[in-house]
Amino acid sequence: MDLVVTVPKLVWADWLAEGDCAGEPASGQEWSFFLGQHRPPIAAGERLYVASWGRVRGYAPVTRVAKTTLGWCICREGGAVAVTIPAAVPGFRGWRLVWWGEADEIPYPDWRSDGVPTLLSTRTGAAPAVTVYTDAVHLFLDADSWVLPDDSGRWIGHSALLQPLHAFADRIGLRREWLHASNPRFPHYDLTTPAAAARAIGAGALLVNVRDTAVLARPTGSDRRPPDWRPRLLEPAEAAQLNTKLLRMFAPNRALGRRGTAHLVPTDSTEAVPDEGDAPAKPFQL
Repeated sequence: MDLVVTVPKLVWADWLAEGDCAGEPASGQEWSFFLGQHRPPIAAGERLYVASWGRVRGYAPVTRVAKTTLGWCICREGGAVAVTIPAAVPGFRGWRLVWWGEADEIPYPDWRSDGVPTLLSTRTGAAPAVTVYTDAVHLFLDADSWVLPDDSGRWIGHSALLQPLHAFADRIGLRREWLHASNPRFPHYDLTTPAAAARAIGAGALLVNVRDTAVLARPTGSDRRPPDWRPRLLEPAEAAQLNTKLLRMFAPNRALGRRGTAHLVPTDSTEAVPDEGDAPAKPFQL
């Protein structure tokens, strides 16, 4: 039986980097997934899929199922066939039986393109974590409103603007099945290449840095958010100043193309809802 497991993002990035992601898995490093005290119902030659952050990322054939002192583990070939399915895959522990057919699978976006980095993002690295906002945010700025991030540093999205997000994604050539919608409060498109992010910026998106807006969200002179703190709307002058500062400090040639991962997200000026996420592991902040 074919199975699917969920893993942290850094694991699947390294695993996909082992292969050329364009056909059969390469005979690279053998990867093992430890799955507890019960033997998983999979045999050599069957497919083990990896899912992370709400999406299937690819598969490779199983080489063996082994019993170790840490429990049963599934060993599979290095490399990967980078495929996904249109539907979201909520996070879970252990393994699940594959519930889709091979006819439902499509190539995972961007992984077969030349020059695409395999390690999408880490906490360390020279480039800042960035978010690319759609042109809907420019409309909000004109209306003197701005949605601020929660204290964790992740960005707040709202499904009320999902259609403008789709329209903007269509303009820059993103496919609808690339939408991450496992958490309906935070739908977004990944922009995993500098070229994709550059297209978004060229089409009118705004580059926003997490840390600067988090500082603006705190009361003056305070390093920490008070318990009763709520997101507030920026004054027109503040919004204009922030816009100018960010475009100057985080130009596309500086912020992208290293270790920063951009996301195309919608925002809303109503009550902000923090993104708690539903994946089992989030080793870095957006």
